[in-house]
Amino acid sequence: MFSLGIELVKKTKRVYHQIMHTYHSILYKDCLNEQMKQRFFQKIKHHEERMAATK
Repeated sequence: MFSLGIELVKKTKRVYHQIMHTYHSILYKDCLNEQMKQRFFQKIKHHEERMAATK
């Protein structure tokens, strides 16, 4: 039962980071401001790292 809870939390975190990765990717593509583009790129990388960590 305990391992089921752990797996559920991992899956939830992975889905969250997938959604946020997609969201920031869209914002990155549409952004014209270079500073904001760099910030979105950092967030994209952050979510990619977290997805890899929760496999």
